[in-house]
Amino acid sequence: MLTARARIPLPDRTLLQRQPEPDCTFRGTISSPMTVEELRQKLDYEQQCYRQSRVQRARAPAQPAGCGRRTRSRRSKSSEALLN
Repeated sequence: MLTARARIPLPDRTLLQRQPEPDCTFRGTISSPMTVEELRQKLDYEQQCYRQSRVQRARAPAQPAGCGRRTRSRRSKSSEALLN
């Protein structure tokens, strides 16, 4: 019979917090009316910013369902019989 149970380490709470929305507002100088080149720069900057934020979010660990609660695993009677 096994008496020691392996403990599953819980992830750091800061990793499980919702990430803030990216601030992709273009802060360069823009003339009035906006020229075609300025519009291109603004749209290119915003597109790159949102793309980078998606990559960062994809690399962050996904929060599993029921995270934050400790759950006990249930063994079936057949697996208990194998262990004994």
